[in-house]
Amino acid sequence: AVLVGGRDGVKAFADVWVLDSRPSYRWTRLDVPGASPRFGHDAVLQPTAGGVADRVLVFGGCAGLEVPAIALGSVRITVRRSLGSWTCVSQQSLNCGDVPLGSKVAVHPYGGTGGGGSEPATLSSRVILISGAGKLRALRSPFPNTLEVVPGEVLTAGAGMSDHALFFTSKGEAVLAGGAVKGFGFGDIWGGTCKVKVHIGAGTGADSKAKDSAEPSPSPSLPQPANQADRVKGRATCVLVPPARVKSVKNALEAAGKLDKSHRISKSTVTSGMMAVPVLEGYEVAVDLPSVVEEEAPMNKLMISSGNVEKGSRSKAQRTAARHGLDSDDAKMSPRNLERLGRDVLIVPASAYPGATEGFWADLARAHGCERVARKGEISPESRIRRSGHELLHPPHQDPESTGPGSEAWITVTEHGISQSFDFTRVMFSRGNVTEKLRFAGLCNAGERVLDMYAGIGYYSLPALKKGCEVYACEWNPDAVYALKHNLKDNGFEATVLEGDCRVRSLEVTGVDRVSLGLLPSSEGSWPQAVRCLKPDGGWLHVHGNVPVAEASNWALWVAWSLLRMRGEGG
Repeated sequence: AVLVGGRDGVKAFADVWVLDSRPSYRWTRLDVPGASPRFGHDAVLQPTAGGVADRVLVFGGCAGLEVPAIALGSVRITVRRSLGSWTCVSQQSLNCGDVPLGSKVAVHPYGGTGGGGSEPATLSSRVILISGAGKLRALRSPFPNTLEVVPGEVLTAGAGMSDHALFFTSKGEAVLAGGAVKGFGFGDIWGGTCKVKVHIGAGTGADSKAKDSAEPSPSPSLPQPANQADRVKGRATCVLVPPARVKSVKNALEAAGKLDKSHRISKSTVTSGMMAVPVLEGYEVAVDLPSVVEEEAPMNKLMISSGNVEKGSRSKAQRTAARHGLDSDDAKMSPRNLERLGRDVLIVPASAYPGATEGFWADLARAHGCERVARKGEISPESRIRRSGHELLHPPHQDPESTGPGSEAWITVTEHGISQSFDFTRVMFSRGNVTEKLRFAGLCNAGERVLDMYAGIGYYSLPALKKGCEVYACEWNPDAVYALKHNLKDNGFEATVLEGDCRVRSLEVTGVDRVSLGLLPSSEGSWPQAVRCLKPDGGWLHVHGNVPVAEASNWALWVAWSLLRMRGEGG
């Protein structure tokens, strides 16, 4: 066994260790020239022609705990045992493209180009699978050259979330087994499980001709549940209601047009003994229920689409597509793939109808009672400011350079009496943190000094100000700063806005009671500064992070230990 890199609560390691079982189990640390500190990677042992596993293929990972993380390329480390001791022979780069953090790697037992026989295929044709970020990729590994991507290797998978498993069965089938991410304040996100038959290119084994004539393997997908209407779920904002009050609350919401009919009323998965009633924005005009949660609510069966649904059950988007001669069976346009931002913006998937005319988008907006339609953007993990990337489709974005009130992409979302305005093509906004915003506001006390190190447009600053706190808000995205200042004035609040890197600007603040660290997937890079900003007798840090569900308790203990150590080092 070979152990490469790793991390503790402070730094990443560049160490390479070999576990030798001869004559007894013993760890040996190797000197690897040029090795980088690395964690969040995966590695496999690659046999050579002699059958000795002395090549370690290391895929992806990060170099340190900085925010944003510094991604690393993949490498091959060659180790060798001679005269009872291990040494590192070389380290070389592997040309296999970007590997997402937390990916898993597996080597096909029969090469990947054979028919599942008992003998390994030629080593030069072995296939390596990499799964991560919900994708499955196949690489062929000719030795001693670099890895080459096999054409057509990207297979969309319904599994491969963080902390998942990837392995091969004895029949040569790849299995991706779930995994999950815990977003504190957002709920648990679970990956699925799927089995993949690997048929990639021409092989060099005895049965390569048969393989060449085989039909290509379809993209793997999760099996659909037998009772889809009962099993398909989507995230919804819900109010928690005692069973005895469900009928009266439902009637009040329906009368006000604030009942979310795309989801069904169901037992709450958050609070035992309560019912979750899905609501639309502005529900407060109908009912006064402060217990709001964001959870997985069953989709209304009339809103679930599949390739063979009856015409009367088709979604508004699919019926509109049919009128314009577009693919009306496109699953991307099913209701659970559409999002509504505020009251008047419909967000469609990034890949939906790339060639559609403006007339189609206008009809789609009318069908959904919206004034604007936007294509969902991708937020680059490498971006320092996390620009939303949304593209305005209807009406056409005539002046993308303009922003602010009155501009085409300016929107106002009101939550619990607080107005939040922003340019949705420039600034990201998540309805998923509504529960955490409420929880945070409930913990704040009037008169407290609060530092918001990742303020954005005021997600946590505004609720704290409403509670009567003194707020210092750090933000380095100029568009978010513009929106934050607008929102402060619009809501009648005053706060100190510190524009720039929170790790620098926060040094201007001392003696605070609370620090909000609302950055995902991790705010770890600013923990030392947050600790230094607290009062001498301590205070509260509200730490956000994406964590595998099984590791939530360990993560909480590790966070507490890390912060206590930082507090001790800072005096």
